[in-house]
Amino acid sequence: MKDYKIDVCLVFAITKGIEMKRQIFLAGVVGIGVMGTLIVAQEAIKKPRIEGPVKSEQINLKAADVKSNAPTLSNILSQGDKVDLTIRFVDSFDAMRACHAGKEAQKSLEKTRGVLTKDIQKEEQKIALSVKEFQSKSTTISDMAREKEEKVLRKMEVDYKSKVQESEYEMKLAMQKSTEELTQDLEEAVKVVAERDKLDAVVDTMTGRVLYASNKVNVTNNIISQMDTGRKLQLTQNKNVSKDKDTVTVAAKKAESAKASA
Repeated sequence: MKDYKIDVCLVFAITKGIEMKRQIFLAGVVGIGVMGTLIVAQEAIKKPRIEGPVKSEQINLKAADVKSNAPTLSNILSQGDKVDLTIRFVDSFDAMRACHAGKEAQKSLEKTRGVLTKDIQKEEQKIALSVKEFQSKSTTISDMAREKEEKVLRKMEVDYKSKVQESEYEMKLAMQKSTEELTQDLEEAVKVVAERDKLDAVVDTMTGRVLYASNKVNVTNNIISQMDTGRKLQLTQNKNVSKDKDTVTVAAKKAESAKASA
């Protein structure tokens, strides 16, 4: 006969762990700040973060200074050229959190979180009630009935875990959608402000990423031209090496032929 007491203990362990897991779930979704970090996390990897508050005053830098002090800007500067740049900084985290759309997104996420949390709490209460009922009659029912009740409790456990995972996924999708919308708003606003104020570059202090770069400091075409030139040079060198090998081979064959004739 199966020891039902062990199963009951397991069920109690599940109910005791429910609140902890729910708290972890809630902690992971509270605040628009977490939402904002989702979109910038990948870009922040291996990129230096600019610490401390940054003033909004205009900063003029020489190309050489930018290369030495801000490596993330080097890709927008022409090698060897001295260019006066007008650069400004923006904290994408604060911008997305403090703007009207960000505040509305936070309210929406809080509402979604509240609904999901309420549903999870209902499932918790159902499990707790079922465990209590099982305890009250476990010593008076037959072994077959006991096993049937235990099977029901296990099913409730599986369903609960599945519901928590679905809730976490739903919350993640809601956060991702809001983040993408806010990021698009941020980038559009940065472009408008940069063009209006005639800026050369706008850098995100959260990630070090260049959010805007004017054509004045964009050297993409120069890089493409250099890549094509380098490729042509490499092809020419390969052809010369091939010709040299052919010349050596022909000379060697002539030498062998002359030796054989002698």
